Amino acid sequence: MAVFVARRLLMAVPVLFLVSAIAFSVIHFIPGDPAAVILGRNASAEQLAALRHQLGLDRPVPVQFAAWLGGAVRGDLGKSLSSRRPVVELLAQRLPITLSLAVFAMLISLLVSVPSGIIAAGRRGTWWDRAIMAGALVGVSTPSFWAGILLIILFSVRLGWLPSGGFVSLFEDFGAGVRYLLLPAVSLGLLLAAVTARMVRASLLEVLGQDYVRTARAKGLAERVVVYRHALRNALIPVVTVAGMDFGWLLGGTVVVESVFRLPGMGRFIINAILARDYPVVQAGVLYLAVIFMLVNLTVDVLYGYLDPRIRHG
Repeated sequence: MAVFVARRLLMAVPVLFLVSAIAFSVIHFIPGDPAAVILGRNASAEQLAALRHQLGLDRPVPVQFAAWLGGAVRGDLGKSLSSRRPVVELLAQRLPITLSLAVFAMLISLLVSVPSGIIAAGRRGTWWDRAIMAGALVGVSTPSFWAGILLIILFSVRLGWLPSGGFVSLFEDFGAGVRYLLLPAVSLGLLLAAVTARMVRASLLEVLGQDYVRTARAKGLAERVVVYRHALRNALIPVVTVAGMDFGWLLGGTVVVESVFRLPGMGRFIINAILARDYPVVQAGVLYLAVIFMLVNLTVDVLYGYLDPRIRHG
């Protein structure tokens, strides 16, 4: 397993290079001039040219990328073109917010979907099964931003139980941080829970029909033992794959929910940076998210070996 992890980490280096190169190229080809955004429409041509030279924007794109890459290897991701503050400092303020939201949403999704899928598979064809699958269909059909608005109306406006927006760090006040993250995490997590519950049900039903499960039942084992000890671990393998992909989607897809709940996270930050043509911020944000996504995929691969001992990584 250690060899497999080391190999995957080495493979991540060229992948991160390609992701950075593509992101750097795409953002530079988007129409717009950062100097014009910073100085405004009334700036003269001389002022624009001077600012472009000061920011290094008058150099060829490959030269700019090489300079940025050299700094990134040393841990220096440059300065924001608009605020002139170090990009690492700006991202350090916002990345924990998006990570906290993604982790909370994933926990809610798994806590709802796994038990629901197990109940639906164990009671196939009953009203439990039909009710859970109907709820999953409603969840899949409900956009996260619409669910967020409904949650705000119910729990913030009508009942006054939870705040409608804002953010408090979990490290400063854990209780208050949970209260501020709960509604946006639920609005994201319920959509994922609906998809994952259907997959848990389908995967578990497939495993329950295999020979070794029928053998376990023939030995007289209780149904609970058959499901939880023999079938569930193998049934969770595709679920772990989907959970890893969902976490990556959460990292990049929180921008709408962050806007609804006024969370100063990575999604809104990168969108604002794209609109402002703030190249270093966009490039560093994409790199950070790519690193986290690759670490999540690595964790998923390691979990395969735990869930199914037959899986061996060379």
